[in-house]
Amino acid sequence: MKSPVIEVPIARFDLECGARLLVSARPGAPVLALGVHVRGGHSLDHEGLQGTAYLTGGLMDQGTEKHTEEQLAELLESSGGGLSGDGSGLSGTIAAPGWKTLLKTAAEVLTQPTYPAAKIKRQKQRVLDRMTLELDDPRVRAERLFREQVYGDHWLGRSAAGTPESIAAIKRSHLVAHHREHWVGKRMVIAVCGDVEPEAVRRLLDRELAGLRPGAELAPREHVFPERRVRAAAFEADREQVHVYLGHLGIRRSDPDYPALVVMDHILGTGPGFTNRISQRLRDELGLAYTVHASIFSSA
Repeated sequence: MKSPVIEVPIARFDLECGARLLVSARPGAPVLALGVHVRGGHSLDHEGLQGTAYLTGGLMDQGTEKHTEEQLAELLESSGGGLSGDGSGLSGTIAAPGWKTLLKTAAEVLTQPTYPAAKIKRQKQRVLDRMTLELDDPRVRAERLFREQVYGDHWLGRSAAGTPESIAAIKRSHLVAHHREHWVGKRMVIAVCGDVEPEAVRRLLDRELAGLRPGAELAPREHVFPERRVRAAAFEADREQVHVYLGHLGIRRSDPDYPALVVMDHILGTGPGFTNRISQRLRDELGLAYTVHASIFSSA
């Protein structure tokens, strides 16, 4: 049987600032979505300052050279929009007629964040409070222990949010320096999907991102993972549930088997609801688990 081919119309542009722009025009779509991906993420955190990338992206919308956090929120909310960031970029949505407002606001946040000291202090305390709660959550602790077993000292084995010690050590100067060095045009991929004309999006972003430094592309790095052998770890917690993680290092996205494994995982352990086979068997038929999940395409 011939497999159906799904075609998504995408216009590709190289912006003057060095960023790659992808626009998928969807005539009649009521909402426009924006995604800005910045290569590197928390892999670029310095030793002892883990969480720098996380805070740099998460605090970008807390004030710019032109607007306060509240003013930025008011600009977007009046058009049904929102914008948020993390260590890997920004994302946002808005009602279709307000697409220019979202793109202009995102460009302002990307190029002119001020990182107010009071906002940094508040956000750091929020992160520390959450970490304190997570220390009492066996599920979170088990997942982290599992990733450490698989990845060792590699950055994929570390939390993007850092540790209580590293968060306490991060200063405003670290965030400003991280943004200046890494949030540059040649490391950005910008995706826009909605009822827009691709060329109009390109013109607007070329104008609004004129102040963004092109910077340098992020060179590929060699990954060093632990030796392949059996490893096991466990901890005790006074809880009714037991959380079990079983797995290993997966595959690269460039592997020719990657698409087939994504399909396999959908059937076996990542399908929606309780439709996948492992959920049907272990949860519904045998009653051995409340939640169960399996995949190899997610790497571990």
